[in-house]
Amino acid sequence: MKHSIVSRITEGAFRYQAWPTLTRGEDGTLYVGASGHRRNHICPFGTDVMYVSCDEGESWTCPIIINDTWLDNRDAGMLAWGDGNLLLSWACHPPKQFELWEEPAKTKPHYDVLSPLSLGMRELWKTLPEEEVQAGSFTRISRDGGKTWSPNRSAPVSSPHGPCRLEDGTLLYIGSYMGENNNYANNDAGRIRLYESHDDGETWTLRSVMPMPEGADEMLCYEPHAAVLQDGTLMAAVRYHWAKGHGNRKMFINFSHDQGKTWGESRFLDVWGCPPHILQHSSGAIVLAYSKRLDVMGQYVIVSRDGGKTWSEETLISAEAPDWDHGYPSSVELPNGDIFTVFYQKCPGDDYNSLHSVRWNLDEVK
Repeated sequence: MKHSIVSRITEGAFRYQAWPTLTRGEDGTLYVGASGHRRNHICPFGTDVMYVSCDEGESWTCPIIINDTWLDNRDAGMLAWGDGNLLLSWACHPPKQFELWEEPAKTKPHYDVLSPLSLGMRELWKTLPEEEVQAGSFTRISRDGGKTWSPNRSAPVSSPHGPCRLEDGTLLYIGSYMGENNNYANNDAGRIRLYESHDDGETWTLRSVMPMPEGADEMLCYEPHAAVLQDGTLMAAVRYHWAKGHGNRKMFINFSHDQGKTWGESRFLDVWGCPPHILQHSSGAIVLAYSKRLDVMGQYVIVSRDGGKTWSEETLISAEAPDWDHGYPSSVELPNGDIFTVFYQKCPGDDYNSLHSVRWNLDEVK
């Protein structure tokens, strides 16, 4: 396995970056989207930035700002297709949410909502027109490899790695339902929903609601990811908060044989970790990547070679993470069959997160 750094910012007040997504263009260009220019895991700052590599991840550009609203732009789902087409997805919290975070911010160091910089931004929000501090889930699209971008478009669901795409061009976006008009009313029945778009994300139509595993509480479900397998099957995996605490998180999976109109039975995987990212290798193997925030913490993969019926033992593909604040690995396959995975965690000795990568192959998993 070959480990390297996509981006490590060592100076300035806004060094924290996290929640990356990796995608590969048809010409081989690698794109990483992430939430950067932040103060911490929870803060009122954040821009969506993009890094580009034209040499299979050997080198990367400096961060390119591709989305900068007044709110805390989190996540950066990225999807590439065709000749330079890119779709970015992200989410923002409503300003009122930061009032609820004031109490935990007094004791939890990963909350930065009461520092002078953060309080200043929060005061600024109060002076802005309502439409400029609109929270929710959104997308933008580029037709020229990220040089220019469309205006923001609202999306009905949120997920860190964004939509996937069918062969006919239909976008499928599975995520946590954001409520009517992006009002964060997530107490609605059918929390994990699949939407379709036939106009590259301008408009969305509900396709289906994800069934829960028997006995599961859908209010504990977050951050799903879906991928179209080689035989046309749609596979989805969902993060599930089994109990309170950073380590007590699992995933469940499900399959659809009619492109997401109906689903089979959801079942839990026998591993602790999340959130999921699914990649089907050209060999047919399904690679599920996730982070683990207990025991030996870091980025892990499990592999299925029988269409998701059974899975390998988990394999650590990153260096051991120094604390719980890490993860969100996503992967692409390179032309020689190697797999390239990007994630976030701290470099040794740092108190902020950087973007890391690892190049590996299926022979290196258990």
